Amino acid sequence: MKNLGFYNNENLDSVAPWEQFNHSLVRDLCWLIYKPFLLSSSYQETIAPPFVPIPENSLPQALNWLKELDDLSEDALYQRTFDREKHKRIGLYAEQLLATVLEQDFASSEIALQNGQISNNGVTQGELDFVVKARRSSSAKRYRHVEMAIKFYLIDNAQREATTENCIGPNAADRMDLKLNRLKEHQLLQSQTSQAEHTLQVHGINISELSQPAQLFLKGELYQHIGSENFSVCKSVWLKQHELDYFLSDEQNTKWLLMEKLDWIAGKKLDNKLVQDALNKQDLLAKLADKYLPIQLEQINYDNNAWKRSKRIMIVKDNWPDR
Repeated sequence: MKNLGFYNNENLDSVAPWEQFNHSLVRDLCWLIYKPFLLSSSYQETIAPPFVPIPENSLPQALNWLKELDDLSEDALYQRTFDREKHKRIGLYAEQLLATVLEQDFASSEIALQNGQISNNGVTQGELDFVVKARRSSSAKRYRHVEMAIKFYLIDNAQREATTENCIGPNAADRMDLKLNRLKEHQLLQSQTSQAEHTLQVHGINISELSQPAQLFLKGELYQHIGSENFSVCKSVWLKQHELDYFLSDEQNTKWLLMEKLDWIAGKKLDNKLVQDALNKQDLLAKLADKYLPIQLEQINYDNNAWKRSKRIMIVKDNWPDR
């Protein structure tokens, strides 16, 4: 599988900037800001220009803001931002993270409209994720439509090449090429319709002030099969349920964490409590016997007198990608 030109490869040896933070919400905010876009810059431009919420020269201010938030108690943090515990769906949670970032003065834009419903004769036809207004711009076209998506795709190792057609969601209900096509041909064009013009006017936005084309904020994770020849391409891997016993290590210096859905973003802080909750191979296999798949694990290894993150592993049903 050699064709990964669409993927924005990361530095596999670098330490993620969110690892310095303790609160899960702060870690996720940091991930949203610093995580590279899912698509390579050249491929992204074929879909839509990327939306950059924090200009590069404002990143030091963003980092200071995150540090201030991380020093707060959890109650004070939620009062300053929002209650993470009330969210169950990762997509809506990610939208709230981006909204929180855009509320800050150092952000490139502020929110003019969020989740704007587009209707025709009372029938909802779509939604604008965000319409943002540039904070420091004298342009007559101060507003821009932004679509957002957080996606997790597995590269189907049964195929000869890794292409967007072969990147499939853990539930096998989503495929990268179909999602990108829908964004390009439908979602990103919605702000140009007459129905959207009415929605914008209701919120005090003249469509003549709306810059085109719309922009896309797309982040997430790509997983390759644990036995793939391109094992070094992705930080994260996947395997089928029947492969667990073969691929998981029996060594005492290796343990696994079961990840809740919201933790698929930055993950919890790897502290002593989390290490204590980590499972060895035997306990993990017993635990997974009663779990609904797909589920994501995080492997941790004991190295140089400390437990460290190793990789994420997505476990799918044996019949994946069939539904």
